[in-house]
Amino acid sequence: MEEKSGVWPLNLLLPGKLGMGTNTSFWAKWRAWTGLPGHLLALWRAARQQRAFTGRLLAELQPGLPPDGTLGPREWHRLRAYPFQFVGLFALPWACLQGRQLSPAEQTRLTHLAMAASLLDDFMDSPEYSPQTLEMLCCAAARFPAQTAKEQLYQRLWAQVALPTAPAFAQHQQGYFAAELAGRAIAAAHRQGHPSAREVLQTQALAKAGHALCLCRLLMEPPAPPAELAVVYQLGQWVQVLDDLLDLAQDQAAQLPTLATTAPTLATLAAELHYFSQQAWAGIRSLPFAPARREALVLHFQLLAASGWTHLAHLQNLSPATAPWRPGTHPLTQLRWHERRLSHCWRYPWAFWKKVK
Repeated sequence: MEEKSGVWPLNLLLPGKLGMGTNTSFWAKWRAWTGLPGHLLALWRAARQQRAFTGRLLAELQPGLPPDGTLGPREWHRLRAYPFQFVGLFALPWACLQGRQLSPAEQTRLTHLAMAASLLDDFMDSPEYSPQTLEMLCCAAARFPAQTAKEQLYQRLWAQVALPTAPAFAQHQQGYFAAELAGRAIAAAHRQGHPSAREVLQTQALAKAGHALCLCRLLMEPPAPPAELAVVYQLGQWVQVLDDLLDLAQDQAAQLPTLATTAPTLATLAAELHYFSQQAWAGIRSLPFAPARREALVLHFQLLAASGWTHLAHLQNLSPATAPWRPGTHPLTQLRWHERRLSHCWRYPWAFWKKVK
């Protein structure tokens, strides 16, 4: 596979490589299933390229930051990991849907946005920041009196995003920040023994992910029409359900209320994953792009969804689907998603075969 600076030729997403088109016969599913290893290999290569790209951007931003310890190994790891979720799992396949490749300028903007989101999540989790300080970090980062290395890096990242002036970007940026602040309030109340209703948590979590993915799309070319942004928002909601499921162990260890830690039963979680995935697939198929590219994109996300179904099957060995779900009664090692877990290795292809359609 040819590699270009800042451009990923993920040809397996293009028509004729992995997509089934509108044919869901046994042999069409078989061709998609047998293409699974090649697509996973392409994703691994994309992750490696994005990590190198992120490292180069961080090297440019790092000089002059005070060595105060606020950017430790955990922070650097997250700064390098976040961009692949924004770029490799969304922006690159979305550009393929448009019949093109992601440009270096787009990749740079999206990487800066992802790293800024990583640091903002850290600020939200830190009790030393007041709601007023966090609001300033969200809405007036350029005027924030940054003192620590983490704050200065966050400020530099937002300055590099090159924010669009379109009203839609401001709308989704405000929605994203509002959801972040609401999430912090929900988590604080939960730690004090006053958990919010799950419907409140669900509204906040889904809004945060939907707005975040819309910000990514608005940093891409060409300008997105409202109908396309609505589909991207739906896709972000599905991503949030999947992400909470795969991050179950980490969130349970941190006592964070999420869709997965607060689900009344595993059947509830499975129903939510099914509902939001079907909503996202239908939205993608409604877009005015070539049918083969639409189906290839749906298949790409179905490959990711198979991880969630695989983990759900594993969790149902710990607790029956309709029994009350109490993740705190299980060892964290059993709640953790790990792609190398033996049971996951054989369940994943089966989950993909069953769910692809």
